[in-house]
Amino acid sequence: MGKEVKENRQQVLLVREGQKKYNFSMKKVVWLNLGLVPYQAAWDLQKFLVDQKKTDPLFPDFLILLEHPPVLTLGRWGRVGNILVDRHRLQELRIDLVRCERGGQVTYHGPGQLVGYPVLNLKHLGLGIRDYVFLLEEVIIRALADYDLRASRKAGYPGVWVEGEKIASLGLAVQEGIAFHGFALNYGVDLEPFRWIIPCGLSGVRMTSMDRLKGKTVEAKGLRRRLAGHFEEIFNLKPVSGELEKMNLKKWLENCKKIPIRGFDEQN
Repeated sequence: MGKEVKENRQQVLLVREGQKKYNFSMKKVVWLNLGLVPYQAAWDLQKFLVDQKKTDPLFPDFLILLEHPPVLTLGRWGRVGNILVDRHRLQELRIDLVRCERGGQVTYHGPGQLVGYPVLNLKHLGLGIRDYVFLLEEVIIRALADYDLRASRKAGYPGVWVEGEKIASLGLAVQEGIAFHGFALNYGVDLEPFRWIIPCGLSGVRMTSMDRLKGKTVEAKGLRRRLAGHFEEIFNLKPVSGELEKMNLKKWLENCKKIPIRGFDEQN
């Protein structure tokens, strides 16, 4: 385990093609630590931030952490055939179906799943998309290691796996060098809805969660802080405050914290 961790950390510091070291300069990041946010609202927020970053090179990077009410999302290559229940049944279950511009196939979001939407300028960080995916996976792997969960990658399949089961999914979009959408980490989500789809288009894949693997409840607040800390460390980003007042987002953010979720409160 020690050798494996050491080698993995060395890989994080190397560009996969060319073997050049990352040369990040310290940049600022705004961490939005939100509650239960409808998918469309979070999607609209990401697109707003991306548009701001396209026109203002000094506009900060963001890490948005939140959860969603039950929803199925289809990436730009997503096939409806990977959804194993019909639309009528989804309506009965009050589960929305949304197609969006992220990569990948179909996935499920619901309470008990920590969703991360980094909005980053990859050009400023000197990153290609493959390196970015690698580093996002590393953030999750390190966060899971804090809970004594040994996670890994699977070649050719973006995401994070534990004991052969998938615990985190990735789906990204990039516009003019600005990345958005992101990752979903199962910590206490109901795993039953994953049986209604072929997750990420991978037949036979089994989804898991931190609660299931640990045999106990994982606190959302602590998980968020650990994951955000690893994100800031790996991408060499400095968290800043006071930016939200400038962007007129305060009222929107307050509305996103009205629905209580497990282990999250207004003091986060």
